[in-house]
Amino acid sequence: MSSIDEILVGYDRLQAAQEAFYKDLHEHPELSHAEHRTAQRVAGQLQDNGFTVHTAIGGTGVVGVLSNGDGPTVLLRCELDALPGLAGSVTGARLRARRTPRRPGRSRSGRAG
Repeated sequence: MSSIDEILVGYDRLQAAQEAFYKDLHEHPELSHAEHRTAQRVAGQLQDNGFTVHTAIGGTGVVGVLSNGDGPTVLLRCELDALPGLAGSVTGARLRARRTPRRPGRSRSGRAG
């Protein structure tokens, strides 16, 4: 069995839940420093998977720590905010947001006010 096969063993039973989580995040985009729902969802997923979770880092940031004894440390950093109008454009997924995030102080037309 190759290393990649060892890593992917059992992925089939995880895939549906991971895809549902991915789609949910893309259906509910939030702009920078307003990712409250997204941060809550990410923190919940991390906690459900055994991570020690720290929230409200710099506002809406989330840190998950998975300890496995002494040894090397791995850091994974992710952006949680959405870019208006670009849902699915990077991945090619045909996802549609249930609502469009708005910048504070701007109307739907984009004019200040």
